[in-house]
Amino acid sequence: MNQPYPTLYEYFTSQEFQSSVSKINCINTSILRFYLTGHKEKKVRGQRLTKKQIETQLVKLKDISVDQSFDIEYHLSLVEKGCKMYGKDTKAKMKADISYARVFFEFVKNSLPVSSQGEEEAEFILPYRQKIMDKSMYKQKSCSVNRQIILENKPYKFINELKDKYPHLSEQELVDKSTESLAEIFDILNSFAEFRKNKEKLRDRTINTNIDVVRRFFGWCKEETELTIDELVITKIIPVIDPYINNYQDEDELDDNFVTELAKKEWLLKSKINRKTKSFIKLLNRYFNTYMAETTTGAKVLVCNALIAFTKYLYHDITDEDEGDDYQDIKLINRLKAYRRNLEKDNCDEDDGIVPPFSREETIQVAMRLKKLADQDYEYNSGYKYNRGNKLTKFSKALHLQSFLLIGLMVFMPTDRSRTYRELTFGKTLVYGLYNYETANFTPYDQLQKEEVTKSKYYIHLLPQQYKTGKTYGEFWYEIENIDFGDGTFFYDYLNKWLFEGYRDVLATAGKTDAVFIRSRSGISFRDSNRSKFGSYVRSIFFRLTNYNLSPHSLRSIFVTYINNLGLSDKERESIAYIMHHSKEMADKVYNKQTSREKMTIGVTFMKQENSLFQAQ
Repeated sequence: MNQPYPTLYEYFTSQEFQSSVSKINCINTSILRFYLTGHKEKKVRGQRLTKKQIETQLVKLKDISVDQSFDIEYHLSLVEKGCKMYGKDTKAKMKADISYARVFFEFVKNSLPVSSQGEEEAEFILPYRQKIMDKSMYKQKSCSVNRQIILENKPYKFINELKDKYPHLSEQELVDKSTESLAEIFDILNSFAEFRKNKEKLRDRTINTNIDVVRRFFGWCKEETELTIDELVITKIIPVIDPYINNYQDEDELDDNFVTELAKKEWLLKSKINRKTKSFIKLLNRYFNTYMAETTTGAKVLVCNALIAFTKYLYHDITDEDEGDDYQDIKLINRLKAYRRNLEKDNCDEDDGIVPPFSREETIQVAMRLKKLADQDYEYNSGYKYNRGNKLTKFSKALHLQSFLLIGLMVFMPTDRSRTYRELTFGKTLVYGLYNYETANFTPYDQLQKEEVTKSKYYIHLLPQQYKTGKTYGEFWYEIENIDFGDGTFFYDYLNKWLFEGYRDVLATAGKTDAVFIRSRSGISFRDSNRSKFGSYVRSIFFRLTNYNLSPHSLRSIFVTYINNLGLSDKERESIAYIMHHSKEMADKVYNKQTSREKMTIGVTFMKQENSLFQAQ
């Protein structure tokens, strides 16, 4: 179309429009009946438009001019008005007619010449899943999904296997036997949970994770070794053997026979411990090489951690603290620790030399694209050929806003462990007000004088028990920078909108919540969900925009690598490492992914400067 048409009549009757859309009869009804009724405020008689009525209505379209200021939403409001005049008084009843009318109005709008201002606006209205870069060429580890073999406290589940073993027992007796066996197992697991909570002061989340790992291991053992539920005895799978012979005798009564007998008993006991320990390690190897064959080394380390903790509980009344304060006298625990060290070494070797698929600049680029999405009020709907500027609901805006804030917090400041963001709680770990670093006093925004409220800042505040290395680094305060984006907006604008304008509450099932980030599908906070949900959410954001599943852990690696490439001083690196809650040495060992060339860059630059001195002589 070289020139824009002056009225809606020419657009509606043009061959380009009539041939480019489907369901033209539905669009005819929407425009000629409901739209013109709303525009002229006069209904058309009859259930269906006659040929003469159609001709009459088409002529009325010549009275409606079209120019650069054509407003789709205004014309759709006339369709809604016309629907109401015909008794369609609910959104559901008029939804289809408005959708059909939108197809025509989108065609008109897209046919108009785009001014420079219009081009800016068109670029600003972005599709939700439009990629900004393609990282799909980088190899990624696929997350395997193993069969769910976790041991469950469901007596009826084991009735069939007990019937084969005890055919003479009634069904109720079989249920009782299954219940009794499960009770013994789960009594031990519950005691283990109490032990970890009361003695080791761990969080319920950590304890529950350990128990799930142990239950999955025992579920596999039962299936692998073909045990019935009454044969599944925890202390037989994980051998519990007292390494001490309590055979006391006075020195005056010692003789050669006693010493010989004692040495024999000690040798037999040591042989038994070695034999049982080797047997268990072989069983653990089978578990890793079969059930967990496709999982990461890091996941296997977590299994070792859980089994070490559980074995410590089983031996807590046996170990002699005089022989070692961390179960050094228990061979099985020492062997599990050695096994874990080898896995951790393998884990480091797996990642050695791998260049991160993103630079920090690219992660910032992703965050800024999310900001554009958070700024939108309209968005494409790919379901129609001519459909542009669909108005977003508050729920949709909330989804964009949350994605931006979450990735922004992880990218615009030194990236913390994912637990910090996952468990952010407004008023506790994310606070708003004024903190005095000299007096260590914090005043919440709602307790400040009116003239001071505008000076309020956002802080991340963590107590020692609220982050992994809290015992080492203590209470932590970090002021979130109010970044100026250069377009009149600031980072605090988005935080304020999220926390105070109801966007967060739109996603939450229970309405108002103190949790900062919410799972959109379930309405449950990430804080109260399985921790894997948070990692999956972060990965999905990056995959949607880059075709790469970037994890929270990788974001920490990217930031540390970026810092090391800058060539900062040791004091500067130590300060940033403190903000990230680890040591400079840990940053280099675990998170730094510099290539050999990047590691040499600073040294090569230094030597060039040194060698340039010869030219002056």
